[in-house]
Amino acid sequence: YATRDNTKVTINNQQGRIICADGQKHTQFNFTLNKGESYAIKVSAKENYSTDPADIPYAFSNDVFNDFIGAEIIADQPVSVVNGNYKGEVAFDAAWNLLYDQSLPVKNLGQEYFLRMGFSTPLGFSEGALIIATEDNTKVYFNNETVPITLNKGQYYSTILSRPNKFKIGNATGR
Repeated sequence: YATRDNTKVTINNQQGRIICADGQKHTQFNFTLNKGESYAIKVSAKENYSTDPADIPYAFSNDVFNDFIGAEIIADQPVSVVNGNYKGEVAFDAAWNLLYDQSLPVKNLGQEYFLRMGFSTPLGFSEGALIIATEDNTKVYFNNETVPITLNKGQYYSTILSRPNKFKIGNATGR
């Protein structure tokens, strides 16, 4: 959503694996928006996601599903970015939901987070975290662990929560 006229936007999808509604795979989108206009990228689950039950344990890995997680959005003027999906399934619970988030500018991201359990299923499968690296060599430490998970720009790590978690993020620039 553009807040000013003549806003130039570039979306870099470094994975370039998803098939969009036009039937093509894109590694970059470039467009110009005027104040109040928005741009939607439609991706069909039918062409992009595995329905093989053997893939279920790997649903959040970078290699099984072709997704748009980690795409970089660059705009020359302020924009509002909302992302998500219309019929999302969280960790294979039996329900479908609208799953949307508003993205923050990188400059507004912190380094320390606390994840609290909400109202989940009795098995606790629908509480989780998705951490996306905005820079190379991003180190993610959960709770008091001393060995980090290391991610490069655009890579992500997701986990299902079974208890509250605290995590810290750091990299070469201190973000």
